[in-house]
Amino acid sequence: MAQAVTPSQSPKAYQLKVTISDSVPDIWRRVIVPAHITLAELHDILQHTMGWESQHDYGFHQGVSPNKSSFETQQVLSTVLAEIAASPLYYLYDFKGGWLHRIEVEALEVGADTSEVPTCLAGAEACPIETSGGVWGYDELMERLDDPSDPEYMDLIEKYGSFDPGAFSVADVNDRLRAHSSRPTKA
Repeated sequence: MAQAVTPSQSPKAYQLKVTISDSVPDIWRRVIVPAHITLAELHDILQHTMGWESQHDYGFHQGVSPNKSSFETQQVLSTVLAEIAASPLYYLYDFKGGWLHRIEVEALEVGADTSEVPTCLAGAEACPIETSGGVWGYDELMERLDDPSDPEYMDLIEKYGSFDPGAFSVADVNDRLRAHSSRPTKA
C-alpha cells in the first residue's frame, strides 16, 4: 500500500509489486524503481526484471482493459501513478499473447537516498517462455513438457531443454538490471 505523499513531497523511488495476471502459481517480482523514469524506461526495466526479451509490443493502462485510460510511453511514472491514485497500473506485453501484468505501488521512498539503478528485492517463479502464447499457452506448454506421452514431447524438450518453471534468482535479475543500466543511453 502506498504511503501518503503531500504535494510538497516528491517520491524519489517506488517499490512496485509486478504480478502476471492469471498466473498460477503467481509469477511476480518486487522491484524498486526511480520515480522520474518514463513508462518506456519502466518497460525496459520490467523486461529485465521478468526475464523477457522485448520481442513484442506493449502498453500501459489503468484497469484490466487495454482500451481504458491508456498512457503514452513518454509519460513519467510519478505523474501516471499520481493520476491513477491507489489504483494499480497495468502493463500489457505482447498484444496477441496477452501477458497482462498488474503493477501495485507497495511503498514510496520520499526522502531516502535511493539508487538510480533499479533493484529487485524478491520474486517467485521463472519467467514464462516468451513465445508460449500468454498464460494459457504457457500452462499448456508446461503440461506438455511434463508429459512424455505427448507426441511432440522430444521436439519440445529439444527446443526448451530442462525448463524449470519454479526457478527464480534475485541475484540473476539484479545482474540483468545492472548490465542494462550500465549501457549507454540512446541519443
